Amino acid sequence: RRMLRILVVGAGAVGGYLGSLWYAVGRDITFLVRECRRDAIARSGLTLVREGRDLRTQPPATHLCLPPPA
Repeated sequence: RRMLRILVVGAGAVGGYLGSLWYAVGRDITFLVRECRRDAIARSGLTLVREGRDLRTQPPATHLCLPPPA
């Protein structure tokens, strides 16, 4: 049986929330984010504050390097 792999586009309010929860329960999550956000996630992870408790995750993140517009 193959595990579903999930790509979360962005790590803002919705993407960060859902992706952190899925990652915390063992889902195969990768965040697609801007380079500066990728570096911040690699350095500090994501912290979800929920019901007075902190959930800290260290999910993988990558970025898409696009060429400059023509």
